[in-house]
Amino acid sequence: MDPFKEKWGETTAYRFYFGEVVAYIKADKRPFPEELKKYSLGADKSLTLIKRDFAKSKDFGALRHTAIQSLLNHEAFRKRKSK
Repeated sequence: MDPFKEKWGETTAYRFYFGEVVAYIKADKRPFPEELKKYSLGADKSLTLIKRDFAKSKDFGALRHTAIQSLLNHEAFRKRKSK
């Protein structure tokens, strides 16, 4: 599912998963919206991370759904192939 293209205001960004860390990488010259600038690398000398429960997130649900569908498709393919 990496990378996942999305818009933050008018700014195009890509979502990447690095283990338990999700990074949004800006892909154009437009700045992030004001409410997101404070979380951008280089905006300050410190790094800000937002903690959330990944197991309860929409992203986890989408990943779980994709894994289950992949397994079901694989099993169906194996059954068709063995006939």
